[in-house]
Amino acid sequence: MRILLTGATGFIGKSLKKKLSNKSFNIVALSRRKHKDKDNIKYIKDSIRLNNKFHIINKFDPEVVIHLSWEGIPNFSNLVLTKNLKDQKIFFKKISLLKSLKKIIVTGSCLEYKNRTGKCKENGRLTNLNDLGKTKIELFKFIKKTINSKINLYWLRLFYIYGRNQRKGSLIPLLINSAIKKRPLKLKNVYNSHDYIHVDDLSSVIKKLLKKNIKSGVYNVGYGKSISILSIIEILEKLLNKKINFKSYEKSKKFSFYSCNDKIKKNLKFIPKINLKKGLKELINKNE
Repeated sequence: MRILLTGATGFIGKSLKKKLSNKSFNIVALSRRKHKDKDNIKYIKDSIRLNNKFHIINKFDPEVVIHLSWEGIPNFSNLVLTKNLKDQKIFFKKISLLKSLKKIIVTGSCLEYKNRTGKCKENGRLTNLNDLGKTKIELFKFIKKTINSKINLYWLRLFYIYGRNQRKGSLIPLLINSAIKKRPLKLKNVYNSHDYIHVDDLSSVIKKLLKKNIKSGVYNVGYGKSISILSIIEILEKLLNKKINFKSYEKSKKFSFYSCNDKIKKNLKFIPKINLKKGLKELINKNE
């Protein structure tokens, strides 16, 4: 299977490349920097606008596009979001010209949902307040309108992804580092609850989408239950046998929402394999 992959050197991309290391997957990875080709992956140095190397991709004839790229994380200012949207619209306009294309897999966000309490279903109301959520929604609508209707489009609304190679400033790496180095933390609200799913489970979902032909549409990807930041701190303290010194600015729960996984369970026979305790233990072992 011929795959065009964006975001290959990022947090999710690194996990996915391991899942797709089998030689049955022939991958061309787009990157802003130069990288050495490895195993079944050939790197192309170009921007997401494909200003220079589109002819190489066209010749490659990808059957699938997996689009993970999102520039500037964790900067979600209007300036950065506007640039992302503009650049990615150009990318999908060019990609839509590929006659070989059968599937497109794109990572969206749970922040597209308006409701921040309880179980989120794919048909739930969408936000008009969160800037990242609104930008992702606009991109999804653009892709649907732009591509051939015969191409299967899978839009994955990701909940809170964690695991190896995550940005150090993200919550879980920050908590682990705080405990190990005995550095106090200032956190906004430890009583908020979110749905955390391991990056390798997300990669398993993507791999299943490559192998199965299911209906186009939006698919939630989460563990299927929420847990408070305070509870994560308590789990880490037990695993590390160390205290995490923190201050929470807010004292009441505002958000407690989680993924309804019925759709991926029914269509992909997918159930997450890595629970939070197991995932945290793995990260601690890596840091020690």
